[in-house]
Amino acid sequence: MRNLPTSPCTIAKTSRLLCVHAAALLLVVLMCSGGSSAYSVLTHEELVDLVWADQIRPLLLKRYPSLSEDQIKEAHAYAYGGADYGARAGYVGYNNISVTKTPAIPPNAANPAGDSATTTTTFKVNQIGGYGSPFANNSGCQKELPPSNSLGSPTSSPFTPSNGSGCAGDTRVIQEGTLGFWYKFYQGPKGGFRLGIQYSYFAKNGWSGNNNVAGAPGLAPKAVDNMIWTAIRYYIP
Repeated sequence: MRNLPTSPCTIAKTSRLLCVHAAALLLVVLMCSGGSSAYSVLTHEELVDLVWADQIRPLLLKRYPSLSEDQIKEAHAYAYGGADYGARAGYVGYNNISVTKTPAIPPNAANPAGDSATTTTTFKVNQIGGYGSPFANNSGCQKELPPSNSLGSPTSSPFTPSNGSGCAGDTRVIQEGTLGFWYKFYQGPKGGFRLGIQYSYFAKNGWSGNNNVAGAPGLAPKAVDNMIWTAIRYYIP
């Protein structure tokens, strides 16, 4: 057997060499790794499995100490929710100046005289602004228009959403709630199967606006989405 040198200088050189090799290997791995995609909807269900042993299971045994091991593993249920609120910060009374320049158009068959370049200055007073202004225009928020190019070109993007007009739509609050469960309906020597069902409620509420019409009621846009997912998993024994 060959004896390796063990002097302090040799050990230090060897350690530095290993560090350089490790750093180079880490750099190669980071450069070759692919992008990370966003969480899927079923990731919410997987989170239950990730925290089951360390957090959820001890709480269940503390609350129901007589549960057997089979009863604990038979079904998992979960529920959570949250909201994000955006405060209103609207204001009025400021002045707005816009300048529009039009380039010159040379004479042509349709317009023999041509057009000279123009500059138009527009001055507006007592304008509204800010976030969630009570004077914002939300009159078009209740209208759902068809996709902008559903009947035209390009045909490669037939479902491009249209841009609605007259909808400031500043968000007041976004709410989301989820509940679901996992049920172990089979467990055998070759593995086990789990059935999962999840329901999620999503709501987006906007700040109201009356389009700066004195005495007019404010229109507050709102959108709600109810979602249900199902999954079946196979667990290797």
